[in-house]
Amino acid sequence: MIFLTYWKKILLLFLVFVSAAVFAGEAEGKEDRIGISIDQAVFSFDLAPGEKKTFKAGLENIAEEKQQMTVFQEDFSIADNNATSLIDGENEIYGMKNWISFPEKNWFLEGKEKKTLELELAVPENAGVGSHYAAVLIRATPVVTGENFERSIVAGQAGIYVLVNVKGEVSGKGKITKFEAPIFAGKKISMKTEFENDGSVHYIPHGEINIKNVLTRKNSKVDVEKHFVFPGKKYSFLSEADIPSVLGIYVANASFVDGESIRHNSKRIIFGKYAAVTIFVLLLILAFFGKLFHSRYMVKK
Repeated sequence: MIFLTYWKKILLLFLVFVSAAVFAGEAEGKEDRIGISIDQAVFSFDLAPGEKKTFKAGLENIAEEKQQMTVFQEDFSIADNNATSLIDGENEIYGMKNWISFPEKNWFLEGKEKKTLELELAVPENAGVGSHYAAVLIRATPVVTGENFERSIVAGQAGIYVLVNVKGEVSGKGKITKFEAPIFAGKKISMKTEFENDGSVHYIPHGEINIKNVLTRKNSKVDVEKHFVFPGKKYSFLSEADIPSVLGIYVANASFVDGESIRHNSKRIIFGKYAAVTIFVLLLILAFFGKLFHSRYMVKK
């Protein structure tokens, strides 16, 4: 069963690939700050063909002066590691800019004034099932006055990412394609787990790395960051853990659950920086007991 509801619960805590939703620019040689902030930069929904959804975003003019706000929508493309870029025209496979509408396209906000932007999302009856996405962009432009008309006009822009998984015969398959960990580690272990989405919907895989001390049998767990992974794309999850002892020997197990609730694992052996000392001592102990056993055995013979 595809757990499309999991990422809804953590959406507000972990924004994906979005950089800051605040832009502030300055005219050359001047101190006039312009810009806009948005209280939520990512919206994600699970909708059926023909279904509609209304949602709201809070905006604020973070400048001191009055600004004109202009809102429009664009399709964008996603590469590995959630690298995004706006595209000209439409994204025919994953795009959905024409599904989004809003009652106002232009308005003015006084300095520090706030406004609630209402948007409507309408999924077409013939929409393809699976992942779709688009961006709603709000551009802030200073109002020209008698005091600033000779200055350069710099516009600020902030974006809202809208993600939709269209219901139907969808797949949330995925897999770990690479797990990198150092063979020898000092006080910290830096690891990278590459996860690939082989399905048709975007989701946040639940991932963790368990580190087991081979000698003491003690375990420690590292939760990885939460990021969406999109169909056909990979994301490299970076993790760091403290190593209990540079004399130890460890087994690191990367464990990720995909959108089908299937767990995937990949293991690596990690030696503490001075684990050679431990191995040498163990070999001496084994040699001693081996010799002792051999001596006693030979005496009985």
